[in-house]
Amino acid sequence: MRSMYIKPENALQRAEELLQVNAPSEALNVLQETLLSRRSRGAPIPSLEPVAVKFIELSVDLNRSRVAREGLHSFKNLAQNTSVQSVEKVIRRFIERAEFKLKEAKDAHDAKAQATLAAASGAIGSDDEA
Repeated sequence: MRSMYIKPENALQRAEELLQVNAPSEALNVLQETLLSRRSRGAPIPSLEPVAVKFIELSVDLNRSRVAREGLHSFKNLAQNTSVQSVEKVIRRFIERAEFKLKEAKDAHDAKAQATLAAASGAIGSDDEA
């Protein structure tokens, strides 16, 4: 059974509510249904833009690249003829968020590598003393 269409403003509000109860996957699904819905073609782009931005943020945070790509394509097809600035804003947000997550992952990896290196050099140093 298909769920009924939710207006973009209501979908964004519902997603925020789901995020408050720690359900990001469900929030992403609500936003995805709104972006990919045929009825969203008639929605004004300014009301869809915040939905697309939140959708991109969640998909990057949840490492759902395929879902992000689908949403970007859908939003681009909806907005490219009327509002190129909206498409640019959403894509820039996608790039910013992805770079932030990359830096975060790199820092976590570097910290883990430093801890491993320190533990290994500490173990080697204690073997030499014994």
